Amino acid sequence: MANFSWIKSDERTIEANLWKHWLQQVPKIRSQFIQAMQGDPFVYNETASVGLLASAASRSGLLAMSEYVSIKRGTGRGRPYRNGRCDLWVGAPETGRSWAFEMKQLIRKKALNEGTIEVSLEAACSDARKVHLQEATFRYGCLIIASSNENGLSGKSVERIHVAAQATDFACQLDIKTNPVWLLFKKV
Repeated sequence: MANFSWIKSDERTIEANLWKHWLQQVPKIRSQFIQAMQGDPFVYNETASVGLLASAASRSGLLAMSEYVSIKRGTGRGRPYRNGRCDLWVGAPETGRSWAFEMKQLIRKKALNEGTIEVSLEAACSDARKVHLQEATFRYGCLIIASSNENGLSGKSVERIHVAAQATDFACQLDIKTNPVWLLFKKV
């Protein structure tokens, strides 16, 4: 059984409505990959996960581009802009909205602590802040949390994810049988 559920969202927003259709596609595509490849793309690496999210966005009618060249804020004094790479761009032509996402991924066997979640999400947000404002209507840091253990993460780790989700703008759980994946989105 594959499904999607919000942990945190504001159902009144355009994002909640459009992203719901997008993110509902992820477990379906993930199941197809697992069946075809005998492996879960979410436990390979961040690039495979972003590709899966881009495929799901396209399947839901959104435009998507992964690992694209973008303009980013530099790190030096005065912070001039430079060419960089953004993990994922998703657009909704009918609304004129678009989102640039910078991703970080945690793949764990069982345990996950609060500090690791917070630091990783902040790293994604820091990268998202560097994306030029003209690249998308909104910029988000996103943390992908997956378990490489078929029995999933410990109950305490899942609890920590749900607590951390409350400090985000959107968070969801994508289930396939017993091995969920969590996506935590924070607007910057």
